[in-house]
Parts: sequence; C-alpha cells; structure tokens
Amino acid sequence: MTSLTLKRDLYTKTCTLGSIESPDGDYWYTIEQPWNDNKPFHSCVPTGTYIVRKYKSPRFGNTYVLENKSLNVYADREEAELAGPDNRYACLIHSANRAKELQGCIAPGMVRGAIEGDEAVLKSRDALNQILAYILVHDIDTLIIEGA
Repeated sequence: MTSLTLKRDLYTKTCTLGSIESPDGDYWYTIEQPWNDNKPFHSCVPTGTYIVRKYKSPRFGNTYVLENKSLNVYADREEAELAGPDNRYACLIHSANRAKELQGCIAPGMVRGAIEGDEAVLKSRDALNQILAYILVHDIDTLIIEGA
C-alpha cells in the first residue's frame, strides 16, 4: 500500500486548511469546506484512510475520488444512496481556490493566500497536475487524512 497523507492544520468557520504530503517529502497545500458534521456537499472529508480511485468527472475531467465505506464515503452515487440517505459520494481531488467553490471535495494549491478576503490556495491547477502525476507514477492507492 502506497499512500499520501493530508495533514490538516487549521479549522475555521469558513474553511479547513492542510497539506498533502508524499513519502518523498513533496507537499501541496489544501483547502476544504469547514467541518459541518459530515453533511454531504457541505463538509470537509472526515479523517480516516481512503482508497484513491481514478475518476472521470463530467465537470472536472480526469481526477481521483476517495472511498471509505466504513465512513459512509462512496465513489459511486447509486451505491451511496442505496446504503443510506446521509452517505457521501464523489469526494474528489480537483482544482479550486476557495472553500466556497467546493462541495465536499479537496482542492490543492502550490501556495496559500487570500482572494477577496477569503482564505485560499493558489496555483491550484499546477498543484493538481503534480498530484495526479505523482499518484500515477508512484502507484498511490490510499490517502490518509489526519486532523490537526
């Protein structure tokens, strides 16, 4: 099992900040929505260990989706809905700058900053491309999400 680790370092009312770290010492900053009791599409991804799967998003193209059924996080919408009404699905890694641009997903960035007063990650597409390449080259199959 080869994994990346998302280490969170700041929870605010408007976002969750952290960084994805590789075993080689590479890292990318992250932004997510704030913790909102794991509410689908309105909360950061719960801490835990996730399977990382290739995913073709109609909106974001080729990316990766997270799955941990024991935490009620599914890759597939139909499977999530069959398993229960409050399950999450399509928790993706995709480019974005601010938490309000996300719906329960993780956005990477090369640096932290601010946009119109909002906490943000910048150069998100560059970071995403690096992460996607890293996952492919190093055969990453899990993402471990740790709390602050």
